[in-house]
Amino acid sequence: MRWYCLDNGRRGGIMKRNVSLLIACVVVCWAIILMQMCGCIATAGAAEFNFRASHSYDVSHPTHKSFVHYAELVEKESKGRIHITVIPAGALGQLDEMLNQMKFGALEINPINPTTMAKANQKFMFDELPYLYPDMDTAIRAMRGDLGKIIGALMYEDGVKMLNFTLPIGFRNMTNNIRPIEKPEDLKGLTIRVAESRIRIEAFKLLGISPTPMPFGELYSALKLKTVDGQENPLSMIYASRFYEVQKYLSLTRHLFNSGGLGFSRVIWDKLPKDVQELLQRCATESEPFDLAAIGAAESEALGLLKGKGMMVNDVDTTPFRKILRPVYSDWAPTFGPEIVSAIKKYTGAEF
Repeated sequence: MRWYCLDNGRRGGIMKRNVSLLIACVVVCWAIILMQMCGCIATAGAAEFNFRASHSYDVSHPTHKSFVHYAELVEKESKGRIHITVIPAGALGQLDEMLNQMKFGALEINPINPTTMAKANQKFMFDELPYLYPDMDTAIRAMRGDLGKIIGALMYEDGVKMLNFTLPIGFRNMTNNIRPIEKPEDLKGLTIRVAESRIRIEAFKLLGISPTPMPFGELYSALKLKTVDGQENPLSMIYASRFYEVQKYLSLTRHLFNSGGLGFSRVIWDKLPKDVQELLQRCATESEPFDLAAIGAAESEALGLLKGKGMMVNDVDTTPFRKILRPVYSDWAPTFGPEIVSAIKKYTGAEF
């Protein structure tokens, strides 16, 4: 197994959105060729199957550690027959771009969360429901169970074979430079950067926030220039992105949990020998405890590090927030359909 590193300071994608298949393939090939030329990436040697596992995170992120662990396990269990090259830091593009590459067979492995695929199927937006899960254990149990089976089948139809659902993005928390968030009223009038998610934007408006969609690569500069007051991300991402340099308050709102897992290109998967499929699936299942331990440790460590960097951290009673956001569930239930709604209720007791 080999992987290469890029400058941690680089932010944003190297390709424009809606990249064509031709450009995606060219970028993938040249990125690997250039890395081989500079000696940063090694070839796979005599492996019969060579796969690339790409993601957009820094090498300190738990997803990268999980990818490295999975690659090493696959190579060991296959006795060198299968080689996986881990390519971090968005070298092959941003989330949408890598997803397109997977659909067309230009990239084999990528961490996939349902929201990334929502442009093709709005049912995947269930993962954007605020306060859906009380804790990570409940989320993982749901995605390992009936809910994950339903979503996995839909993802397969849309070009991605999910091997597990144990690479969650985690619980999102809010930071800003104006005041600590202790009650819903504290959010009124704040300009908060959000991803381009209809549910999230609607939910934030209900809380009195002025949601501002913005690419993640532009966020640090926007915070530094005070273009926006704040943002929301998991603790590990807040620390890795050094938002503590440009944000004062960290409020543990835990308002959204984004699930995720190990995705494989269906175009390539369907052509693999059955024994190779079985080995890849088995290793993904065996990697689940490592994945969950890595994200848990990263979140705990990040909280301590953020406090150490001087951020003012406060806990939040989420009850009044949940009450305000209840209409989001009933508004979106028809989009999700009865099967997904029933599975959500089974694991969370949510009311629609």
